[in-house]
Amino acid sequence: MTDAHQPRPHRQDQATEKGIAVQLGTASYDEQLRQAEVLFFDKLGAWAHDTFARLNEACFGGLLAPRPVLWGLTPHGRSLGYYHAGSRRIVLHESLIRPSGNAWGQASLLGPRYAEDVLLHEMVHAAQHERRGGPLGREANGPHNEPVWCAEIERLTPLLGLPPIKARPVKPRRVNGTVSRRPRDGYLSQGQIARWPHCLRPAEYYEAGVRHLLDAA
Repeated sequence: MTDAHQPRPHRQDQATEKGIAVQLGTASYDEQLRQAEVLFFDKLGAWAHDTFARLNEACFGGLLAPRPVLWGLTPHGRSLGYYHAGSRRIVLHESLIRPSGNAWGQASLLGPRYAEDVLLHEMVHAAQHERRGGPLGREANGPHNEPVWCAEIERLTPLLGLPPIKARPVKPRRVNGTVSRRPRDGYLSQGQIARWPHCLRPAEYYEAGVRHLLDAA
């Protein structure tokens, strides 16, 4: 509903809005996405869009469709990021780059390198959803402890310059008379599968990225 007493935009503002509309109208969808992300999130928007494009080429052969990568709050603040299957957008928590206090108890690690790995994690969910052709989260073991996710992180790990891993869904099995969820010998645990790729990186990898960010500031 429009407020009848709201002042009309100045001509300069109207011209700016019209210029943006014209610019977006002649751009490709991917270019429109980048312009919109920069418009809303400034440098964070440019970083997210360009990092998605780089990871898409390096890890998925450019096969992931362009999609909004937004910065905002995540459900209950628990998640570093999430992939929304309905809209196919990815949302990253701004504290990944601009932590407030000791965010998630790991502020010393947060920065572009950590955020890039969160984005990659969510991109795997996007690939997982598009291969599956349906919404995530309906698998009995969750979106991580299942075959498609495990196959993707096995494939991608060497592309990150990391040693190859073995990952399979962790299922209940009997060991010494007790039934429990234990990974097979030499395979990632269920917790590691869910925290990929952060579980594979040493803390120094992320801390070095934070130091570089501070030095450049």
